[in-house]
Amino acid sequence: MNDSEDLLSIGEMARLCRIPVKTLRYFDKTGTVKPAYVDPATQYRYYSKIQLPFIMIVKELRELGHSLADIRKFSQIVDVEEKTIVLVDEKLAKIAKQMEKLEKARQQHLAYKAFFEYLKNIQYDNIAVKYIPSRTVLFTRSRSKYELFAVHVRYTELNHLMHENNLYHKGPLMAVYHDDHLTFNPAETDIEVAIEVLPQKPVNYSIIKEIPAGLYASVIHKGRFETLMTEVYPVLYSWIKEHNYQAAGMAIQLYLWYAPMGQIPENLITEVQIPVKISE
Repeated sequence: MNDSEDLLSIGEMARLCRIPVKTLRYFDKTGTVKPAYVDPATQYRYYSKIQLPFIMIVKELRELGHSLADIRKFSQIVDVEEKTIVLVDEKLAKIAKQMEKLEKARQQHLAYKAFFEYLKNIQYDNIAVKYIPSRTVLFTRSRSKYELFAVHVRYTELNHLMHENNLYHKGPLMAVYHDDHLTFNPAETDIEVAIEVLPQKPVNYSIIKEIPAGLYASVIHKGRFETLMTEVYPVLYSWIKEHNYQAAGMAIQLYLWYAPMGQIPENLITEVQIPVKISE
């Protein structure tokens, strides 16, 4: 047996390190920290006093999120060498990725909060011209039937693309209609479905574009999706003309409902935005 004056019982070492005895047993079982001596008669574990700082380092590394496998790699490196730096760099890279993900999640939740605050103060059917900053959107464009279910299907596809490309949305679902509202065919219309996402730098995806900043004539309507083209668009375009503006691009529909509202067609909230410029 080692010099008993140099040894600490498992209980004494646990108290000094402020960790449970079962944690030290687990470190022993996994080969992370083996006791200096195990009594063959009682199977009691004893630790050398010189092991105290190493056990504290193991505790700190665990609190920092290192796995026991990583810690065993650390313990096997006697000299400070490139392997040690690589192990630390690997962990720093993982932490950086986690921090980036958390920051994106924070920004997304801030966007959710702003969106719901916006919903609280909505004035329905009140037409106004407002400046809207540029928007980075994930989008797909194709011809499809003008119906809410078709938009929902496209929204589902966009969600898959968003997660596959590690993107985070920050605004509601929107659709850009590339056919004239007076002549469009509801059985087959040119629709670009999009979701505003947090900007990525650099943007390397062909499915991402920027909707430019500018003035938009806007109105928020509560009611069935199918009535927008017949009830909202004629009024909005007439207002634009009467107030000395002219349309300067394709109409955008923003679907401002959330899940409970979306199950009742009459409760759907849609903002129609038409880019405008002052008539010359």
